[in-house]
Amino acid sequence: MNFFVRLAKASLQKRSNTAVQRVFSAIAAGWISGRPVQLVASFQMIDTLSQVLQRLSVEDDVADEVARTVIDMMARGPEQLSPYVILGGSPDLTLKDAEDGGGLATAFAARANLLVTDNLADFMPAGCECFQTSTMRLTDGTERILTCQIVKRSDGHEIVVAHPVDVQNWVGKQLDATTDNVRALFTGRKHVPASSQKQP
Repeated sequence: MNFFVRLAKASLQKRSNTAVQRVFSAIAAGWISGRPVQLVASFQMIDTLSQVLQRLSVEDDVADEVARTVIDMMARGPEQLSPYVILGGSPDLTLKDAEDGGGLATAFAARANLLVTDNLADFMPAGCECFQTSTMRLTDGTERILTCQIVKRSDGHEIVVAHPVDVQNWVGKQLDATTDNVRALFTGRKHVPASSQKQP
């Protein structure tokens, strides 16, 4: 839900054409890189989104509208999903944060291909594949090195975890962000061990 929190912040700050807004536009259009898009969320994630927005002093009715938008977008997707019920966090992977574990569990339950988040370091379990992708200049003038991860569950299903900036670049290049395509994209690039990553 980090993605939708950033989207709401951009709207409240009257910003336009941000990475999350461009990715959201592609999701809302229903297609990314020639593939129909199905948004996935759980009830727990939607409740957390509403709580975070309220902590950010977003009016209750606005926070509720954002939550309804997520649910409506799920229902309009090709699989016409409703929010998932995920109990007990992640069934296969233990992340530091229980909410992140629940988010990853939801993605695996839906057999999603891509998880978009700014909190890359929070979705970096031991043993995942991790690649340096790009460098982002922050508003204070410093730079942040972005990565993407490929996280694998015991049954073999894999998910690409990536930052909105990278995803919007891939959308612009019509890159279908499958694990095979992401691996191919970064073949020959420096491999970043998961244990070395820290969130700035």
